[in-house]
Amino acid sequence: MVLRIVLLLGISVLIAMKEPWIEFDYTYLSAGFSGQSLILIAGGLFLLYKSVSEIHHKLEGEEHNVSNGRGKKMTFSSAIVQITVINIVFSFDSILTAVGMTNGLAGALIIMIIAVVISVLIMMVFAVPVGRFVNEHPTIQMLGLAFLILIGFMLIIEGGHLAHLSIMESEIGAVPKGYLYFAIAFSLLVEFLNMKLRKKQSNQWNCTPMRRKLKKEDCWKKKKIKPMLNYKNLFLFWLIMIIISSCSETETPYYKISGPTMGTTYHITLQTNDPETMQKSVDSILADFNLSMSSYIDTSTLSYFNAADSFYCFDPATDPYFEPIFKKSKEVFEKTGGAFNPSIAPLVNYYGFGYKEKKKLKEMDTLVIRDLLKLLVFDTLSLKTDSTGKICISKPNKDVKLDFNSISPGYAVDVLGALFEKKGIRNYMIEVGGEIMASGVNDQKKEWVIGINKPSEKAKETEIELPIIFTTNKINDNDK
Repeated sequence: MVLRIVLLLGISVLIAMKEPWIEFDYTYLSAGFSGQSLILIAGGLFLLYKSVSEIHHKLEGEEHNVSNGRGKKMTFSSAIVQITVINIVFSFDSILTAVGMTNGLAGALIIMIIAVVISVLIMMVFAVPVGRFVNEHPTIQMLGLAFLILIGFMLIIEGGHLAHLSIMESEIGAVPKGYLYFAIAFSLLVEFLNMKLRKKQSNQWNCTPMRRKLKKEDCWKKKKIKPMLNYKNLFLFWLIMIIISSCSETETPYYKISGPTMGTTYHITLQTNDPETMQKSVDSILADFNLSMSSYIDTSTLSYFNAADSFYCFDPATDPYFEPIFKKSKEVFEKTGGAFNPSIAPLVNYYGFGYKEKKKLKEMDTLVIRDLLKLLVFDTLSLKTDSTGKICISKPNKDVKLDFNSISPGYAVDVLGALFEKKGIRNYMIEVGGEIMASGVNDQKKEWVIGINKPSEKAKETEIELPIIFTTNKINDNDK
């Protein structure tokens, strides 16, 4: 109890331990192990070792060797150390769960301390009868050791989940503890039924004509004794505790994150236990997008190309987005017969709503427009890789410029959606500059609902039944 309260008082330290201590990212394996994940993994391995060792000792009869003086007997200090380690492992896991359950509640620390005190008192009351019962029934001992193996694997998987361990680009997800509690409850139920069956068969065996030593009346009177009374009480106790634990399992909460990007904003709602880390990842990806596609940043790959006289080369290792966006633009350009044309940038700037200074065009000059139309040469542009591994793009005229503003936000949404899927996040809604992707359900367990901000009095809400992406534009009276 004292240990768990101390851990609760050090919640700030536990939360700080979520930052990665060990990170690696290989082609098929990546992870960022934090203090929390390492403790859970180490604890799970310790439980696996102890439970398997105890099962081995019981099967090999080493306890009998100890009693005869031929085995190694566990010392008092060794027993204390092992019990303390197991207590730390279970305490750490329960504290992390408690922090998630009371997130945002007023007086959360007091609530958690009271819950710890009550739970420890309950365990102290039942410790002696439960211990006596387990010692009298070897099959229950074996079942308990099997439960420890199960819990050990669960802790290892939970540690991998906290470390965002990804194998073959598939991240390890969290194990719903309700499944674990149900497995334990079901196993106990089966074992208690087996115990009752063995007891019944034993009574029948003692009352057979060849073996009974009592009179028939006394034999059946003996059978009427209710040996399962204690079993039922113990089973009821464990069942209630498991149901309470399972019901108290909190569902992963939903969070909203937002920020500026690409001259506009992004808004994301997602179901995660680590919103801070996810926002850092999102901001990092969108910052890289700006350094690749932004026409407002002079040091972006796009700006360097637009300012170049004949060609520009870039390193795909530092800019992984320009090439796929360029290729996707080529694909859309060809499928639309040139209706989608990123080389329209000079014409857009001339009309006054491009990336240059925005000003209303007072009078159109058909000769200027004719010259600008000659710069729509996206079909002649292509990417080539030079001997150093850099990707180069050349242009026939220094005035040829590109503008990917109509496709880069949508591609960013795709990349963010892939990030969430890789992290095991299945319920989310992403909006970047009007480009939207939705997956799973919202915090009300319903399909995501997208509302358009009154482009007309007949505006309707659209319920998303499948993960989709679509584009919206701002439509106001001032834009007409």
